[in-house]
Amino acid sequence: NKPILFIPKNLRAKLVAQSLEQTYTVFSTPGLRVIAAPWSYALLTKLDRMAGGGGKPYDPKDATNYLRRYLLHKKLRSVPISAIEQAA
Repeated sequence: NKPILFIPKNLRAKLVAQSLEQTYTVFSTPGLRVIAAPWSYALLTKLDRMAGGGGKPYDPKDATNYLRRYLLHKKLRSVPISAIEQAA
């Protein structure tokens, strides 16, 4: 499983920059720190999987968590429909 192969090359640098700006550490040990993908990207890819028929039982809970973290990170109470349309 190599998810990086499915991310278009022109988006990779942008996603890395957003991850670094977000600074949410998933795992840390001396010499290694793993940071989360941008919450918006994680949410959109999760929703895409759910909509495509390949969803898993835990996907709705994951999507809810990603949305909550996105809203907290951006200091928002909701996501404007225009932002959702733009991301789609």
